[in-house]
Amino acid sequence: MILVHFAKKVWLKLVYFFCYIIYFFSHPLYMKYYLRYLRWRGMKIHGTPRYISISCWFDGRDYSLIEIGHNAAISSNIRVLTHDYALTRAFVALGVDLKTDVANQLPVVIGENCFIGTNSILMPGCKIGKNVIVGAGSVVRGDIPDNAMIAGNPAQIIGNTLDWGREMRRLLDEGHFAHDPEWWSGRTPRTAANPEPVLPAGTSASV
Repeated sequence: MILVHFAKKVWLKLVYFFCYIIYFFSHPLYMKYYLRYLRWRGMKIHGTPRYISISCWFDGRDYSLIEIGHNAAISSNIRVLTHDYALTRAFVALGVDLKTDVANQLPVVIGENCFIGTNSILMPGCKIGKNVIVGAGSVVRGDIPDNAMIAGNPAQIIGNTLDWGREMRRLLDEGHFAHDPEWWSGRTPRTAANPEPVLPAGTSASV
């Protein structure tokens, strides 16, 4: 039994190392195998997340406490915490005689089509709804409603994803951004010097 556990641990380390290497060469291939790795670790992944950085740090050994929705994008240096040992220090301050450290262990949910900005921290028990945008460096706790834009420490609602998206779409149509919605389907970037996207051969000019 111990040998089987050790072999599984070594296998997971090797898979992670493989994912780490291909991360620098092919993101599609990296995502294919990294999602498999996370599922093998027990993480609840729905559909296909858009991106999860290799530098994202997941807390603890029980990955089943973490849930990630379809099309979610998780940027670099994110910390996903599922337990908190600060509780032990509070008990010690009260003079409670503990035989071992105790922790508050809670799940973390990242909803469908969310964006988690770089260097953010997701606290134990936080539940992030659908289409939520989390600003860089945020500390997220509690329940975050669908379509919220949040930032800060602690993170507060600063806007609505749908309202912001409509405004950005207007600017996109005016040519203010380098990429248009069909960029990934083969069109060249739209820039100030190239206000109209160049279509692949044999496609229609209508959007």
